[in-house]
Amino acid sequence: RQRQFNFIHSKHRVVVEHAFGRLKARFKALKELSVKDIKTAIKLADCAILLHNFLE
Repeated sequence: RQRQFNFIHSKHRVVVEHAFGRLKARFKALKELSVKDIKTAIKLADCAILLHNFLE
């Protein structure tokens, strides 16, 4: 059961990492995101996702 969970979790993690990779390639500001100000980082990521979806 644990192995199945780990396998599924790993598959989903790869999808999320690829999605963030595409966003970082498209929006250079995300590469320089500061984790110190988490609220601003979340807002910037949200805006990038919205713009990405709008442009696709």
